[in-house]
Amino acid sequence: VLRIFDYDYLRWETAYFTKYFLQGLCGLTPEDMVGIEAEFDALAAAVNAQPKIYMHRDFQSQNIMIHDGKIRFVDFQGSRLGPVGYDIMSLLRDPYVKLSATQRKPLLDYYIDRFVSSPINTCVRSAAELKNCAVLAGLQRNMQALGAYGFLSLQKGKMHYQRYVPQAVVYLREGLDELRALHGTIRLETLEACWPTVEATAARLERP
Repeated sequence: VLRIFDYDYLRWETAYFTKYFLQGLCGLTPEDMVGIEAEFDALAAAVNAQPKIYMHRDFQSQNIMIHDGKIRFVDFQGSRLGPVGYDIMSLLRDPYVKLSATQRKPLLDYYIDRFVSSPINTCVRSAAELKNCAVLAGLQRNMQALGAYGFLSLQKGKMHYQRYVPQAVVYLREGLDELRALHGTIRLETLEACWPTVEATAARLERP
């Protein structure tokens, strides 16, 4: 059966983020977030419209291992066809690893250059198109991660996941700044309005 990471999955991610991070960890109420559902609808539609390729779905550092001198990928049972920008941003904005923007930019540029110039690339026309895809899909992935940390800590009692919230928030802030710079039709103004609370939550959970 061909599995596709589509609009419904994408929208589930942002609902997860709303419930377990914005409401669960940050303490925001529905009244604080009026309009956010429509914004996340638009984001999911935009990411779903991206060209779809084979994606790991959880492409982050803990799922990449070295065995017998070779790179191995694990935990790929969730793999499916999905948005072209998703996996690369899962890796480059992995909250388990703190990488500066200076470190990540050349890695993303290298990936984009190799992808666009690949002879088997039939879905992305330009570096600018793939960069836009990465910005939007990166926001999705950042929010999924924050939702997971809220769920695992508050519902499963695995409180150590909260230590990754501050870095995930740093990455989310970067993604929101990049989204604004695109001057596109996607606006996350309600999430921006909630940012002081999000930032305060990250500061509270920052390890001493």
